[in-house]
Order: sequence, then C-alpha cells, then structure tokens
Amino acid sequence: MTRVDRVAYVQGVMATGRREAEVTLRGASPDAGMLSATPAQLAADAAGIPGVVLGVDLAHDLGVAPGDHLRLVVVAMGERAPKFVYRTLRFAGTFSTGFSEFDREWAVTARETVAALSPDGMESLEVVISDLDRAPAVAEAIRAQAPDGTLVTDWKELNRELFAALALQKAALFCCSA
Repeated sequence: MTRVDRVAYVQGVMATGRREAEVTLRGASPDAGMLSATPAQLAADAAGIPGVVLGVDLAHDLGVAPGDHLRLVVVAMGERAPKFVYRTLRFAGTFSTGFSEFDREWAVTARETVAALSPDGMESLEVVISDLDRAPAVAEAIRAQAPDGTLVTDWKELNRELFAALALQKAALFCCSA
C-alpha cells in the first residue's frame, strides 16, 4: 500500500440558478487520488464558502466560471425523517478523467464539507497500491482482517459494468470484422 485516504460521498443536486445537475460529491483531502483538488481549490474563501472542483463536462453543462457560487441540496436523515440540507459552494476549477461518467456527474470538495452535509453518512477508506494487478489480492487480505459487515471493493469490481461493455464492444467488433 502506498497510501490510505479517508473519503466521504453524498449525492445531490447542484444548481447555478440557470441550470442544475445531479451530482456525486466526493469529500477528500487535497491531492487524494484521481478525483482530487489542490488545497487552495478546496479552501473556504473570505466569506467561508468552501471550494468545489467539478468534472469538466459537469462544469460545462452548468455553465460556470471560476468564483461562481453553486447551490447544493442533498437529502440527509433528520431525527425521524429525511430532510433537505443546502450548502453554497464556490466553483474553483475542473478535473478531467477521460471517463464521461466522472467528468459529467462528479464533484470534489473537502471531506469535512461533505461530512457536515450528512453527519450520519458513511465514510470510506480508499487504499492506493502501486501494482494495480494485485488489487483483488489486496482486497481479499483486507476482507480477512476487516470486521464482519465491512464492504471491500477493488477497482475491477467497482468498474465491472465498464469492463462488460468493453468486452461486448470487442465481441461486436470481432463479429463485424470477421
């Protein structure tokens, strides 16, 4: 293992006043993995509004410019029933992964910002390893040591739909070119 990062996730709707989009918000420490941002981007401004970095396609779809304020709404659990939680975020930049799912639907902000949106939400640990081919074996070793009920997923399991689509595309290309 080269690094372990604490992350939090929440889903919601982000709006600019003109446009809105469903988003998955990843709360992480600066520079934590592929979907990350710099400390300056995630820092709160003088008014206390935290920064958010959007996937490049999401930023385009929302039509935002650096410094624009975005309104985020998430559904969290209240004492006895769900409740809406609102937060203003400041657009601080974009990331590009090359995967449309992430670039169109994901945003990154500080872990503490996401945790405050859903105090009863779940946090995760992301384990970074140097040899990606060892991911299944590392995941199995973590499962063996983790408490019962702990969900452990490696990158291949997490992206199984993508791999299935690629296999289908490869088979279709083979059939058409034969």
